[in-house]
Amino acid sequence: ETAFEEAGLYDPTSPTAADRLAALRYMIDHGTSIAYLKAGNDRGRLFAGQTMSVLWGDIEWLTLGEVADRAGLDEDTLRRLRPACGLPEPGGERACPAVEVELWQAAAAAIALVGEESLSGFLRSLGAAASASAEATLALARDANPLSWQSEAAYAEWALGGARLIEQIPRALDLLFRLHVPLAGDRILRYAEAPEEFTEFTVGFVDLVDSTSVVERLGPQEVVRAMADFARLASTSAVSSGARLVKLIGDEAMFAHRDPICVARTVGELVAAVADHALLRGARGGMATGAVVPAQGDYFGPAVNLAARIAGQGRFGEVLCDTATAAAIGSGEEIGARRLRGFADPCPLVRV
Repeated sequence: ETAFEEAGLYDPTSPTAADRLAALRYMIDHGTSIAYLKAGNDRGRLFAGQTMSVLWGDIEWLTLGEVADRAGLDEDTLRRLRPACGLPEPGGERACPAVEVELWQAAAAAIALVGEESLSGFLRSLGAAASASAEATLALARDANPLSWQSEAAYAEWALGGARLIEQIPRALDLLFRLHVPLAGDRILRYAEAPEEFTEFTVGFVDLVDSTSVVERLGPQEVVRAMADFARLASTSAVSSGARLVKLIGDEAMFAHRDPICVARTVGELVAAVADHALLRGARGGMATGAVVPAQGDYFGPAVNLAARIAGQGRFGEVLCDTATAAAIGSGEEIGARRLRGFADPCPLVRV
C-alpha cells in the first residue's frame, strides 16, 4: 500500500479506497508494474497503464537521440518524420520504445530509395490510418464495456481482457494490408506503370442530406449509431460493386475506380440504402470522370473537385453526373448546365 501511496495511485482516506486498492492489486498480480500504472495515471487514465503494459511489456525506452543513433538517421530528420506519423515530440524524455528503431531503420532505407519528401507523404497516410484504427479500437472497447465505472476492481479485470484483445489488432491489420495490396494494384498499378495512359478515373461522392437536423433531433447515442450505419452502408456498397471507398468525411463518402459503372453502382446503391434507413433523412450523389492523381492513399485532380460540386447540386435521392460519366455508363437524363463553384464554365449535368 505504501508504494501505491508514494506513486500517487492510492489514498487510504478516500471513501473508495478499498475498491481502488483491490483494482491496483489485481493489475499488479497480472503483470502491470507500478511504473506503468503511474504513467497511465499521469495521463489521467489509471487503467491505460495496464493497456500499455500489455502492449509493450518489459521494454527498453529511449530518447529520440538514442533512437536516431540506433536507426542510423540524423536526429533532425527523425524530428521531421515523426510528426508526419502523427507522433508527438518526446522532448528529452525516454518516451520512445526501443522497437521504434526498426521503423526508422526502414525509413532510412526508404529515403535512399524514394527520397524524404515522398516518404513523408506516405508516413502521413500511414499515421492517419494507425490513428484512426487506434481510436476505433478504443471506441469499440468503451462501447462494449458492461461495467461502466461502478467498480474499479471489476473494471480492471474487464479491461485486462480488452487490452489483450487490443494486442491482437496489429496482426489483424497486417493480414488486412496483405489482402488489400492486390486489390489496390487492380485499381492503380497500371497507372503507375504508364501514367500517360491511365490517369482517367471516375470519382463519386454521396452526401447525407440535411444532416444537421438529423444531429439535432437524435440523441448522442443515436447519432453515433446512425453515422456508424452510414459508414457500414458505404463500405458494403463499395465492396459489392467493386469500387473503392476512399474515405468518409463526416456526412460524406468518397468513392473511386477506373470503371465508371462500378462507381455508378456504388453511389446508386448507397443513396438507395440511406433512403430506406430508419434514422437518416436521405442522401444525394455526384459523379465525374476525368484526370486524377492517386497519391498517399487518396485521389487528387479536377474530377475529384467536379464530383464533389455535382453532389451538392442534387436533391433527396438524386444521383447526378457529368456528361463524360453518363456517356460511359450509357444512361441518364440531361437536366441542363449549372454554374459550379471553382469552375469557370457552366457544367452540363445528367440525372442517372
